[in-house]
Amino acid sequence: MDKHKVTFADSNGHRAALELCCFCQKVTDLNHPETCVHFAEDYVDNKRITPNTKELRPTRTQFFFVSFVAILMDQRCNNTRSENMEICISEHKGKRIVVLLDNEMKIVRPVYDFLRFQQQKGRAINTLKAYGTDLCLLWTFLQKNGYAYDQVTPRLIAEFIDYLRGGDEMLYLYRESIRSNRTINRILSTVYTFYRYQADMHEIDNPILMHEINRPFNMFKGILAHTRSDNKIKQSVFKLKESQYAIHIVMDSEIKLVLGQLTKRRDILLYKMLYLTGARIQEVLDLEIEDIPVPDMSKSICVLHQIRSKGKYRDLYVPMSLIAELDEFIMEERSRIETDHSYVFVSEQERQLGKQLTYSAAYDKLKKIQAQVGVQFNFHDLRHTFCSSLIESGMDISLVRIIMGHEHISTTQRYTHLKFHLKGC
Repeated sequence: MDKHKVTFADSNGHRAALELCCFCQKVTDLNHPETCVHFAEDYVDNKRITPNTKELRPTRTQFFFVSFVAILMDQRCNNTRSENMEICISEHKGKRIVVLLDNEMKIVRPVYDFLRFQQQKGRAINTLKAYGTDLCLLWTFLQKNGYAYDQVTPRLIAEFIDYLRGGDEMLYLYRESIRSNRTINRILSTVYTFYRYQADMHEIDNPILMHEINRPFNMFKGILAHTRSDNKIKQSVFKLKESQYAIHIVMDSEIKLVLGQLTKRRDILLYKMLYLTGARIQEVLDLEIEDIPVPDMSKSICVLHQIRSKGKYRDLYVPMSLIAELDEFIMEERSRIETDHSYVFVSEQERQLGKQLTYSAAYDKLKKIQAQVGVQFNFHDLRHTFCSSLIESGMDISLVRIIMGHEHISTTQRYTHLKFHLKGC
């Protein structure tokens, strides 16, 4: 008998964990969670099951259920409804699934199929959660106004944009948007990607209209770049004007204040990894013991090859002195915590002992320390700061791009403008 858990979170941050015994005997294709999602919902709908049932005995064969079937049984058998649509994240044998549930606790199949497709393409779990959250906003809007997802028109997209800004029944001449234009553009990008998938799979028209524009200026492109036949790119007609992205540079003195308040060796190394390598927070949290080599102090830099990064892999460049500190931490402290995985950074709290350290736990710790010392920055600001320092040192931008793991050099190029701005100051 196999067991696994599901973390259930609604939009208000409420979390609950339910455990369900899962059965598997003859039907091997039902071992895959994707197949079980469809079967579990059909089973709950078509069988008479009460929430108090302790033993499930289907007549034909024993079935393997995903853990959130328990939630489906509770909600539907009691004829209860959730006030909001919710994101459900289930994990089994190291594989996590993101599912959108409507206010009747039914799986939103179009979104589920889209997220499964994106998962098959290797998208990171955080990307899937972001997609799910954005599409939850779209489905809430459609449900509130009685629209079907396959009948959305450009006019409805315009209404959806007003909804994202905070629009309701009343119209206001002057009103401050509850979301920035950058956030709304990101949500619309998710909606466009979703409907592009629907167009390919189900021939549903994409309501996000596109038009061609000239490629943005790039100071690093070739002298004959203007002669390229593909010198045009497509852009959504709904794209909103964004204010210039403000990059927050973290001062050394601010980092010293934060490090001075940290007492756990684990936390100190976590922040050193962020500040001295420019790594993304999830890249650091996903580091495993096998990723850390034996320190070679004859070299100043160590390369961690093919670490997980946003659903892909890249090399991470780490000072050898920091590798030595990590190696010592693993030998002296991390090795004392028995786990069935090998993540370097794990929870040290009694209730969560040994579980992989989560982003929310690290973020809560950061905010608590910042409140004590009176400084404000987020994890990605440390990455901005590291990249800016490389540009300021005069390093070639193509090398900076490699070190930072930027997919496009245009991302790195943003920091060259910051360099000139700082010199002007």
